[in-house]
Amino acid sequence: MIGLSLVHSSPQTAWWGDDVVFALDLVAGRAISNGAQRSLAAATAFARTTPKLTGDPQNGWHHIEAGQLARSSRGAHIEPAATNSLPNATLAGAIVGAPGTLPDGWGVFAGGGISLSVVGKGSADGIPFIDVRIAGTSSSSSGVALYLSQPSTIPVTAGQTWTIAGDVRLVGGNLEGFNTVRLNLREYGSGGSGLDVRYGEDIRSVLSGTPRRFSSTLAVIGPSAAFVRPMLELTFGAAKVLDVVLRLQLPQLEQSLTASSPILTGAEPASRAADALTLHLPAGAHDLRLTFDDGAEIQIENAAGDYALEAAALPGRWLRSVRVA
Repeated sequence: MIGLSLVHSSPQTAWWGDDVVFALDLVAGRAISNGAQRSLAAATAFARTTPKLTGDPQNGWHHIEAGQLARSSRGAHIEPAATNSLPNATLAGAIVGAPGTLPDGWGVFAGGGISLSVVGKGSADGIPFIDVRIAGTSSSSSGVALYLSQPSTIPVTAGQTWTIAGDVRLVGGNLEGFNTVRLNLREYGSGGSGLDVRYGEDIRSVLSGTPRRFSSTLAVIGPSAAFVRPMLELTFGAAKVLDVVLRLQLPQLEQSLTASSPILTGAEPASRAADALTLHLPAGAHDLRLTFDDGAEIQIENAAGDYALEAAALPGRWLRSVRVA
């Protein structure tokens, strides 16, 4: 019987000697099987039927072809299948101007006399971004909600959990005068009427000029909720002089407890296939220890033969190494 158990340990950085039955170093791309050095390709098999993006906003996003294992200095990125339910992650339709035009399907509420305009667009790592400016002197306590879809685009059911994510970066002005910056979900009824807002964590204090991916995981609570609309919300008090430019890239909404790697979408939602890594284990049953980039470990008991790692059962981290425990 195969079981999973959590093990708390410091990161394993050493390579193992020739007497080890089986081990993978997924950072360096090497393996040992039956005491002999092997290539990673000889010790494993890998499959994924779609391309994927991997990396991070600071070090860059990388396009990985279908069937290619995503590896970096953090290890191998093994993920279950996922769907980005948010159309137009490529930000098509955006036009720079005063106020300009938001990407197709987006919308905005700007209260308190504050304006929002599209002041820039371009691409980084081959992926489109837009720059939006929020500016003015507020006439009242209010906010700006930048909606990333239309009210009846993304169907939901009460009790589901969704994660909204996106790259957000400060590229001009500052956040002085703003109270909060949050990634939220607004629920809508079947007729398109607005219901309650589910608020994400305030990211104002950590939002800076350093590229970073933010996410909020939120439950759909309202019994009448039929749709959700993700938004980036900034709030402020009265008589505040506001002027900030934010760069937005790779918006995503997925029915999940965590954010996965970005999935580019066009006019419709799009899915990424699961990463399937199979270990060609030596004869017999083995207890395996898997080490991740944050130092966490899990143990798999009684693995044998061509053993397929179940991506959905892994903790969603970068996998650095596998070895016989």
